[in-house]
Amino acid sequence: MASPTQQNTRDRKALLIGLLFILLIGVYFIGKRFFYTNTTDRNDVLEAAISDSTKGNIPSIEPAILMKKIQLGEKITMLDIRTRNAFDNEHIAHSRNISINNLENITPDSSTTFIIISDESDNTTFETAKNILARKSFPYFFLKGGINGWKNIYAPMISQANTESFVDQSKVTYIDLEAFKKMQKELASFFLLDVQTEKNYAKKHIQGSINIPLSELEKRATELPVATLIIVYGENDTRSFEGGVLLSDLGIFTAKTLSGSNKHLLPESGLTLEP
Repeated sequence: MASPTQQNTRDRKALLIGLLFILLIGVYFIGKRFFYTNTTDRNDVLEAAISDSTKGNIPSIEPAILMKKIQLGEKITMLDIRTRNAFDNEHIAHSRNISINNLENITPDSSTTFIIISDESDNTTFETAKNILARKSFPYFFLKGGINGWKNIYAPMISQANTESFVDQSKVTYIDLEAFKKMQKELASFFLLDVQTEKNYAKKHIQGSINIPLSELEKRATELPVATLIIVYGENDTRSFEGGVLLSDLGIFTAKTLSGSNKHLLPESGLTLEP
């Protein structure tokens, strides 16, 4: 039979365990309520921001709200109606350039929302687009402030790589030939990305590389592995640099750019080349 002292000790332990269990249950339900309330509030804020922007019969969406919707993975089709040159110079990732003449002919997907990206300083194009879309029955919103509104919140952009740009250089992490050859021997888990054109890839490439031409990389970014080291190279060091910049602009920060003094595709590189 347990002594009174031992019984009191067991009673205290049981009481403490019970109190701890009750406390954990309370924390769970309070946290659950707080999470779902915040989620609902966030959704209400998103919808309210869009509703407030429809005043004046021009449906529009704040850049910060668009960025949030992209992050949440909502189905959105972004149509950039600026000139081709302006689009190629810089644009929002995964947006599509479309001429104002072709805007009339777009076939909507009932499950997506169209976001129209314009240059609001080009009032003629903006007004034409507004009149075309006013006759459409599918949901659409103009990006408030146009492309400049997006840039003003420092949202990510796809831009043409410039080897003279300090900003673009800061986006790239290099790996030289000797370090790459050493890594090939020591590290099995990496993805070797070749951004040459298909024609040049067929002529010469590093053994084991996967070809996604630079011109298709943005569109095919989902083919790249997640949380895996990526080594990127192209026909020469400039093209390799452009591939590294584009990966950074796409938010892929696990990449290194092969720097071979333009020798990585020559026999003297010491790499195994194909064919």
